[in-house]
Amino acid sequence: MVQRKTREIMLGGIRRYAEKYGVTDLECQIQILPLNQGVFYKMCKNWNAVERVEFVQIMGKKIDLLGFEALSAPFMRNSLEKFSEELSTDLEQTSVMLGVHPKNPNEIVLAVYEGKKPLKTLTLATHFANMGM
Repeated sequence: MVQRKTREIMLGGIRRYAEKYGVTDLECQIQILPLNQGVFYKMCKNWNAVERVEFVQIMGKKIDLLGFEALSAPFMRNSLEKFSEELSTDLEQTSVMLGVHPKNPNEIVLAVYEGKKPLKTLTLATHFANMGM
């Protein structure tokens, strides 16, 4: 349920912003970065940041009535911390890019970065399994 809803929200955001930027879904990504004890988001085109966005903008809503961000932000922060520990990176330099899987347009792929250096890729399903969900 959580994995399915996360995939729906993120794919929806990628598709909306791809249309806005005039690119294909494969050319649009969501970057998740650490901020204080939480996270923040940037929309990217061809792996380069275009603009900072709020979670409700990714969702395509004006307000988050069901509190999806309150549920997902701690998971995303925990994910960044685990990737930072696993890959021995500085947490403040660690980010995750979410994009459409090139072989399955209904799946999300994660690319873990330290600064602008890609370190690891995995599917959203694999990440959820690794996190025990």
